[in-house]
Amino acid sequence: MRFIAAIVVFAISATFLVVGVSFKILSGARALITTVDLSHVQSPFLVVDGSVLKANPGLQTIELLGGSASFVSYGRTSDVLGWLGDATYTTVNYDAETNEMTVGKTVTPVPPAGTETAPKPTPAPNPSGSDLWLDERAGKSTASLSVNVTQDMSVLLAANGVDPVPPTLTISWPLPQPTFLWLNDDNLIFLGGGLAVIGLLLYLWALSHWRNQQGPRRRGRMPKPPRPRRYSPQDAPSIVAPARGRRGAPRGRSYFSAIGLSTIFALSLTACSSPYETGVGVDTPTPTVTAAVESELPPVVTAAQLRRIIADISDTVAKADAASDRELLKTRMSGGALSTRLANYSMRANDSSIPALAPIGNLPLTFVMPQAADTWPRSVMVVSQDPEKTDAPTTGMVLVQESARDNYKVEYLITLEPDAYVPETAPAEVGSPVIAPDTKLLLLAPQDLAVAYGDVLLNGDASKYFPLFDLDKDTLVTQVGHDYKSKKAASIADKADVTFTETKGTGKDVALATLNSGAVVAVTLDEIEQVSPLQNGAVVVPEGQQKALLGTNATTGVKSTYTLQMVFYVPAIGSTQKIRLLGFTQGLTAASVG
Repeated sequence: MRFIAAIVVFAISATFLVVGVSFKILSGARALITTVDLSHVQSPFLVVDGSVLKANPGLQTIELLGGSASFVSYGRTSDVLGWLGDATYTTVNYDAETNEMTVGKTVTPVPPAGTETAPKPTPAPNPSGSDLWLDERAGKSTASLSVNVTQDMSVLLAANGVDPVPPTLTISWPLPQPTFLWLNDDNLIFLGGGLAVIGLLLYLWALSHWRNQQGPRRRGRMPKPPRPRRYSPQDAPSIVAPARGRRGAPRGRSYFSAIGLSTIFALSLTACSSPYETGVGVDTPTPTVTAAVESELPPVVTAAQLRRIIADISDTVAKADAASDRELLKTRMSGGALSTRLANYSMRANDSSIPALAPIGNLPLTFVMPQAADTWPRSVMVVSQDPEKTDAPTTGMVLVQESARDNYKVEYLITLEPDAYVPETAPAEVGSPVIAPDTKLLLLAPQDLAVAYGDVLLNGDASKYFPLFDLDKDTLVTQVGHDYKSKKAASIADKADVTFTETKGTGKDVALATLNSGAVVAVTLDEIEQVSPLQNGAVVVPEGQQKALLGTNATTGVKSTYTLQMVFYVPAIGSTQKIRLLGFTQGLTAASVG
């Protein structure tokens, strides 16, 4: 029966192999392909709408070829059209019944009412490297990208943003593969090969068992013959006990053992085969929303898009720091974060002992709060932490994209307070609404927050804004607050006069809503410190960073500007909570003689 089991497994294996190989050879084309000639199209951009790409099921592969340069990218349709702005572009049409793709309309800037000619469009840059794209590919003569878009996404194709789009566009969709017992050709061949191995093992097992059944062969010296048993009529008849060992086992057990073993192996191999006909496994996370969110707009970035953006920011800033390249730094930083880093470049140029600022590491993100919007400007708040250095400070960043053709820039780069706590926010897959700068729904409007906190730093509990802030664990008040300023002024009162001024910084205010109707708000504050000698002819001797930034040893007075980048939690109006400082960074950004 063991031989029969081996034969059955071999037969099943042969069936799977024959059917699988036949499917692979005889199935013909694996994709539905359509091509359009673009040689007469003069537009520098071509847009393929999501409805065209979703006309047939399956993964879409877009290939652009025939030019000196080719570029393919995709993103949300609103982002693609936002990036194009007033640039001229052409569309394509597709007939799924005939599988024919044709050139569609060419969109040009519309002249304003009352004018006869269209305004001259703003030249579009090369689309390569934009933060808006979910993915992109570029090549010299060919660019190909496989995507699985939704109806609200589009593909943008170009050469370099100036030359006409390359002459040939091909789009393909995978055709349904033939199956046998719910298995495609690759699964059948894999399973058939596995069963063939199992059948071979069963055959060798059966062959070994058959040879063992032939009995032992005598070798060497023969044993003595047994003595004949004496007959005794009183002996009771012998009872023959059932035989033991493998020869005594029922023959049917080996057959069922072999069949059971082959079945287990077959099921194991089937479970290992991919259920996807394309051969590409796709994880489908199911986000959960813990509370209702009023905004129905999409988040400005996806998780994969944000990781790519931060990785590029990290690389760009690292290159700028290494060469003190100010222009390169400006492509990825702005506001207070940019001012602080540029000042550090100047200090290090005059004094090599001054250390460089910490790099922007591409670390795992522990908190992501993107804005929900389809217009510009856009903002994203993130928090990152080095998992290998638990004692390292937690870093927060606020990224801002001013327009569709601008990339995201680091507007705020701060260190979070040790006990910073943010109330529940909307999931990153949903996004958070932006709060108007002059809103009356918060305990303090975002546009007034920096000046109010500055007044607390300057006047302490005498400030009218003092009752609005929770200062119990506020380390910034301890470092540069009213008490610190009073002690510094008293320490040099016999030599110089010190005055402090708090003014709103030039950074962009960013406020995103939390689920409890509060907001996370980022603001900048400039603290201006003026030191003037009391006697005529006396000088103020700058030291450290002031000296490095001024480039001089002695002056009649020094005016220094310290920029504070700060992030607060501001509760809703009527709440019993107070405004809390979540994190900050302070740095000397300007110094002058006077």
